[in-house]
Amino acid sequence: MSAIQQVLAGAGGVDLGPGGIWTTQPGAPSLRWKGVCSDTTGQNLIAVANTTGSAADRIYKSTDYGVTWSLLSNSPTSLWTDVACDSTCTRIIATRTDGNPSISTNGGSSWSTIPTVTLNPAYSVDCSPSGQYWVSARSCNHIYVSSDYGSTWSEKQPGFTAYNNVKVKISSNGQRIGLCAYGRYITTSANAGSTWAEQAGSVSTSFTQLGMSDDGAVLVASVNGGQTYSSRDYGVNWTSAGLSGAANAGTACSPDGARMVATSGSYSYTSKDSGVTWTSRGTGVGANAINYSGDGKRIIVVSEPSIYTSA
Repeated sequence: MSAIQQVLAGAGGVDLGPGGIWTTQPGAPSLRWKGVCSDTTGQNLIAVANTTGSAADRIYKSTDYGVTWSLLSNSPTSLWTDVACDSTCTRIIATRTDGNPSISTNGGSSWSTIPTVTLNPAYSVDCSPSGQYWVSARSCNHIYVSSDYGSTWSEKQPGFTAYNNVKVKISSNGQRIGLCAYGRYITTSANAGSTWAEQAGSVSTSFTQLGMSDDGAVLVASVNGGQTYSSRDYGVNWTSAGLSGAANAGTACSPDGARMVATSGSYSYTSKDSGVTWTSRGTGVGANAINYSGDGKRIIVVSEPSIYTSA
């Protein structure tokens, strides 16, 4: 453990992991950041911005754990909403509100528009670590999946009212999909979107943030203006984290599902047992989007106007 982690560990020397000390990255431009993704170690990061028509609304990359950021000069100017990448940060897809998603297959050196789907606008995107399986969403009734590295897509319609503000997650084998949308319970699929189950056990219909483990078994979600909840049985049953002062928390879980974070502008909480217990870690940061690195050792948060990291 680092010296900082030893101080945070407390009695018993348990490593509480990232989420206690947040570092503002001054090398990131001051923008309205909307999405971020990471490779396995957190060294290579991609972030997208949406500042209502600004020429700076492009795609940015860091190759030094978020310390410095470079504009990907060949990326389009657009109103970006989210971004996802494979475990090597080679295959990347970014979604937007003013066009179909853009895809890069070479780490962001060049970009093309995905032409064969109606994902305009699209609000969320996620992929498996291999980059083979993808999911993206226009609304909770217009979900698109790909099983060939983003080359072709098929629409899956859960049959719900088309609420927006949707977040989607996909498992490493492409079969498990998690979905939250403001106005609906958490919704899951166990067969790549062929059928869907609205999980009434998720308690609320006001979730705005969603995290999911690579196997789809562990989920964490936060309610708009309210509490954070977790599930350890593929979204069927949910328990409240009982956090104090963490309303509107940005939430995520590590790929193995063991570690979770809930952070707001006032508080930061983490769990190392899939949400069974939580530890207060002090002052947190507001999050438009939040992600773990693939190894679960780093957390990356994008907000307005800053980018934060914790290790």
